[in-house]
Amino acid sequence: MISLSDTPSPAGPAASLTATLEKVIWQVCKSPDHLPEEYGECRRTWLDHNPGWRLELVSNSESRSLFAELLPEYLDVFDSLPLGVMQADMWRYGVLLVHGGFYADVDTYCLTPIGTWLPPEDEGMLHLSGEGGTPWFCQWVIPSPAGHPVLRVVLDLIAERVRADGGVDLERDDCVHYYTGPEVWSEAVRRTLGTDLSIEEIRENQHLARSAGVIVHPTRFFAHQVVRHGYASFTWGRRGYVSWRDDIRSRFLEHSEPRAALLKTLFIPRACPWLKRYGAENDAAFVLSEEILGKSAYLLALGKDTEFNRQVASAGTRVISTQDLPAGTAEGLEPWVEACGRLVRDMPEDGATARPDLPDFSMKMDVEGREYGLLDDCPPEVLGRCAQLAIEFHHLPNCGVLDGVGSRYSWETREAVVRKLLETHHLVHLHANNYGGLIHGFPEVVECLFVNKKWFSAEPAVWATASPRAELDRPNRRHHPELVLAWWMDQGCGTPRRSISAA
Repeated sequence: MISLSDTPSPAGPAASLTATLEKVIWQVCKSPDHLPEEYGECRRTWLDHNPGWRLELVSNSESRSLFAELLPEYLDVFDSLPLGVMQADMWRYGVLLVHGGFYADVDTYCLTPIGTWLPPEDEGMLHLSGEGGTPWFCQWVIPSPAGHPVLRVVLDLIAERVRADGGVDLERDDCVHYYTGPEVWSEAVRRTLGTDLSIEEIRENQHLARSAGVIVHPTRFFAHQVVRHGYASFTWGRRGYVSWRDDIRSRFLEHSEPRAALLKTLFIPRACPWLKRYGAENDAAFVLSEEILGKSAYLLALGKDTEFNRQVASAGTRVISTQDLPAGTAEGLEPWVEACGRLVRDMPEDGATARPDLPDFSMKMDVEGREYGLLDDCPPEVLGRCAQLAIEFHHLPNCGVLDGVGSRYSWETREAVVRKLLETHHLVHLHANNYGGLIHGFPEVVECLFVNKKWFSAEPAVWATASPRAELDRPNRRHHPELVLAWWMDQGCGTPRRSISAA
């Protein structure tokens, strides 16, 4: 432990809720000796604005002693947490329960002295603020007296969830938030208050919060007003600060066999010319073959995307959008309806079915959750009517894909879906939609174009010699970097086709 004053730390667990706030700022990190230089500025703001307070910086390895010595009923849970950030989450609740004080993430900056907004009469209260943009209370800053009941509830809830699942399920999209982070913290607050009200509703009913020893400050109070959150995983780079996302990615690679089998099915074996981007300028980009689109009877758009539909229609192809059609027009579509679980229940009578007398069509759709199951159940003859299929796969590399009722779709199901599409179609294009961010080091959203084999005899694809500037989706941002997964050109073509594949 690094102590930034000579004041001794308090010892022993608090027996009950205290009426004063211990003048100590608690922080935890993986290794105090390897923090980046930015931390020095953060630390200085806390000490300069709050003379008389001490700052205690604890390493992840040292944080275990709190549970071993003072909170042994949670030690097994703490030891089972696979990520350092999870142990840091649990430690902050434990240290405040035992000692009280002011917890602050190492990447936070104090903008105003604590005493200017936390008067002595409110020192016996737990102080909260909404993150902003989420339904959660923030926990990068937590001022609390020792023994506050919310702290006991959150530790009990963490233990309950981890033990019920037989350990942490890293395949959950929200595993950190669910087990130890802001989601479980917010649930503990609401359980203590005995309400499921939103943060703003709780703030409007301060008497409810105060009756439980809680004060709710304005949303983002601890993000921009009295404290600034630095979001180090995005802004400090790699210099001694490890993001929990990177931690998960390293574990992702430890058990990569099923993921590798799935991703191998996405190898692009064919090159296809005449590809063009359709969709809004910043997102919702789909790549289609202009030639095939021009010969299709229509394009079936599963889901509403006005700009995409407008551009396709302006190219001379009729667009049928399932969300734009009146009810009761699905007569005669039983084969498709049965195959797709009413996904296209609002298509008109000349829509996509297995009936051979109907013309072929192009289609674009998002596949997330239940759509994996729908495609898995869809007869090949139905897919065979699709001249080209532009799919935006959501959660493809993540084992926690859920349907509307919480059922998981396995790696085998997702691999089977891709292989099924490859029975009737060539995969000719793939790019990462950076607007969806990353999961396990792989794009969260992957957009693909499948072209019907009977429509197009594709040539073998080769690597292009250069990767031109990415132009398909939102421009690069630190939070959502673009990833070049593949850039292909036609066999024998001297220059890459700009729109064939990019990230």
